[in-house]
Amino acid sequence: MTDHDQVHPRWGRPLDQYVHSWNSHSCVKSGDWDARTEAEIRTRAMVAIAEVCTLDRESNSEHNTKVTISMLQAILELSKSPVTFAELGYPGLVDGCLRLMLRVKYFGITTPFIYEYGYLCFRILTLSLGVCFLQRTERFDATIARMREAPGTEPFLIFSEEVSRLVYSFLSDSEGADRCDWMLGLRDLKQFGPFQMLFTAFLGHTKLLSVLGHDQKHLSKALTSICSPGLSGVLCLLWRYVKLCQDRIIKDDDPDLILKFCMVYNRYCLVAPSYEDDVLILMYQRNSDWWTQAHQSFIDIEDEREKFLIYNGRLASTSSGWLSQPSVSLLPIMLQFLVSGIPDGVEDLLPQLLGLTIGRLWQARLSNESSGDRFLEVICHTMSFLGSAFYSLYEKSYSNHSVTSEIIDALVQSDMFDFLIQTLFLLPMRPSRSPPEEDPDAEFVRHAILLYQSASEIIPEELFQPKFRSLIPSARRYLCHAFQRTEMDNDCAISQERFDLMMHCITGIACHMGIDDELQDVNETWGFCVSAQCPDPQRRTPELFACGRCGTTFCSRRCQARDWVPSNSRGWHRMICGKVVQ
Repeated sequence: MTDHDQVHPRWGRPLDQYVHSWNSHSCVKSGDWDARTEAEIRTRAMVAIAEVCTLDRESNSEHNTKVTISMLQAILELSKSPVTFAELGYPGLVDGCLRLMLRVKYFGITTPFIYEYGYLCFRILTLSLGVCFLQRTERFDATIARMREAPGTEPFLIFSEEVSRLVYSFLSDSEGADRCDWMLGLRDLKQFGPFQMLFTAFLGHTKLLSVLGHDQKHLSKALTSICSPGLSGVLCLLWRYVKLCQDRIIKDDDPDLILKFCMVYNRYCLVAPSYEDDVLILMYQRNSDWWTQAHQSFIDIEDEREKFLIYNGRLASTSSGWLSQPSVSLLPIMLQFLVSGIPDGVEDLLPQLLGLTIGRLWQARLSNESSGDRFLEVICHTMSFLGSAFYSLYEKSYSNHSVTSEIIDALVQSDMFDFLIQTLFLLPMRPSRSPPEEDPDAEFVRHAILLYQSASEIIPEELFQPKFRSLIPSARRYLCHAFQRTEMDNDCAISQERFDLMMHCITGIACHMGIDDELQDVNETWGFCVSAQCPDPQRRTPELFACGRCGTTFCSRRCQARDWVPSNSRGWHRMICGKVVQ
């Protein structure tokens, strides 16, 4: 047993112990107190708040503090009831808790989340910052009203949702990021609201960012196990600080500010509750160039595996609560962080990651969770990062054929080929084609072909190509459908440009799968039923029955109906015609 596995006389329980007191099963739903109990709680909390807000600013010694764990717990009692939540709205609490976090050290290294004391400080800091945000923007009363209307819900969950909505409005409204400058005590010609007392000195933002980055492994473990307040308020404050430093409005000589922010942001993406998805996506989009500069920081193999396990666990989740499935738009952001480099020791987790990721794309496609060019962009970026994972294996000459074989099996069994071709067929006709480098449809096809090209390089050809033999009938059906669509006289007919794009995608992928020779005669022999469940798929039918809605061709109405059965949600006709109808 190591020292940090034991209860510390000052910092309290270690991480593996204190998380059980703050998980979703252990959290008290709401404080239902009588007047006397409420008064006692307020009194204890206010004494503790006063102590935190008046810390000796000249000393960061771990021995020089009167603030105990019991005092921190007294402050957190205020978050259990709408009646007392407002008492957390002191800007000095943010700076004071940050100073206390910096005092929690293990062998001289600041690691606040390794002990309960540091986590409690961060929890108070997060709550206090959010309360100040809501109060200043006059949204706090409405938040408290929501809490009162839902007495069976943990108040801080409602609070976190409201803070997330507020931050989203900061980042998305017409004034843009300027609306966030008040958080740093700045004034300009477009001042939004009254002057804001500084939450911490400018140097404090750097210190907070540094401590979160340096202790990211323990932060990630804590947030995975704990029912924690959302961090969108903290991230927004740090994001704006880093952006102003980048624009040289604020002077900070730390050359790694962007890198540190990206590390903290990426960690939070893995464990953030679903109500934070929109904020995280928008924050990424506003500064997408930052992530091209950032790179993954290796801590140890246990941490690397834990990141992959968290991702896989979230995508496999059927829960609608904490750590539920993330938005499909968040997938490429998370993957960019995970697979920018595949360290030794995590390769065996890639088959499940690949299968779950493709399954999540299917789910979004079938439920219309995302559509249009935005979904196309998500698919392209997802394919790009999956391809990067394959390339990483190829670059380091990874030779465990058992694992690489499982990766290719996941690609086949998840119906990725069907997903890509069906998505291409579903794309709306565009009035005019842009140059290839600007055409989203052409970009989609390019990424689709590159994905299979990179997959073909991680396993010997004699092992790779046989795995795709089962896809030959599907590839032939898709080619037949493309030919048939060109012959139609109605609105379902496709232009020559779209036909060329479809052919390039199907044959390009087929070439890397090693089945292109099996498709050579389709041009002369097309005229088959496209139903995957046709009893005689090899019989050519001179007069096919064409669906009046989408133009998909069948040898009979019975085959058309087969593609609509509930158990065949990925059926070709169900996909094509179903989307047209919707």
